[in-house]
Amino acid sequence: FSNLLLQPFQESQSHPVRPGCARVFQAWVTSSSFAGLSIAVSFLNIVHLVIDISEGVTTEPSISVEMRVISWCFVAFYLFEELSLLWAVGRKAFFSHLSNMFSLGTVVLLIVCYRYLQNVSNCVSL
Repeated sequence: FSNLLLQPFQESQSHPVRPGCARVFQAWVTSSSFAGLSIAVSFLNIVHLVIDISEGVTTEPSISVEMRVISWCFVAFYLFEELSLLWAVGRKAFFSHLSNMFSLGTVVLLIVCYRYLQNVSNCVSL
């Protein structure tokens, strides 16, 4: 991922798109500022997980609706991040880096795990 990044808001030469908002979005997604946003969101996710785990230890083991919604928002951002990068750099460049495939696989695994945990918690609450 880091070797695909350019300077902040510099146009990417690897996968040209039509001028306008799409080009600005492409430049932003491939910039270091987008990578910084991704790191900040990951840090917030860690803080959220610590709060969620500490509440689970001190209170009842059921997962609150608010925590589920927040978790799904993080997963949605990670999916948006990976799909945006895939669009911005192109399929060939994206899949040529093992770290991108790992990140995309991690997002898919998160979605599957969250969905499974949601089904399990629904069965337990019945």
